[in-house]
Amino acid sequence: MANFVAAVPKLHTPTPAETLSFSVASDRLPAMAAAGITHVSLANNHSFDKGAYDFMHTQMTLQQHGVEPFGAAHNATNAVTYLTVGKHRVAVLGLNLTDHTFAPDEYLELLTTVTKQSDLQVVYVHWGEEYVATHNENQRTLAHWLVDSGIDLVLGHHPHVVQDIEIYADVPIIYSLGNFIFDQYFDEAVQTGL
Repeated sequence: MANFVAAVPKLHTPTPAETLSFSVASDRLPAMAAAGITHVSLANNHSFDKGAYDFMHTQMTLQQHGVEPFGAAHNATNAVTYLTVGKHRVAVLGLNLTDHTFAPDEYLELLTTVTKQSDLQVVYVHWGEEYVATHNENQRTLAHWLVDSGIDLVLGHHPHVVQDIEIYADVPIIYSLGNFIFDQYFDEAVQTGL
């Protein structure tokens, strides 16, 4: 599983240096499947960089290459995917909270449903402040609410650096995994991930 912070537009043009509207050519996608990535979250602040049509094209093209997308930039549409890990069915809920808004009522019914349909529940969340090595109070409040609502693991990303890890009510909260594959080389911290 990975966080796919880009779009795969129908008409790809390389992303110019120093810009933040990310485009990936579809001929790069077989490498993900070859590396064992079967699911990617599109619940982030860049999956919609090329607009609604190319967001749908991204979803379709990923599926054609054997990678299942889940989540969306602006809402809980298609937020859940299911993985089989051993004998367990694991629900993974992709959320984008980079704008710091969260409506618990919007997600409570969804959390109840996935809990009934899976053995373990994971939230894979895009949040936090970029390049800051410690979580903020918004992240902590939301993480605790998620755990109190039955989530078994919280995995965060977006800051581009590894953030701290907390155990709350015996549940691990990894506030930021850091970068995995991203073309940032200006500091050792952005070249490190969990």
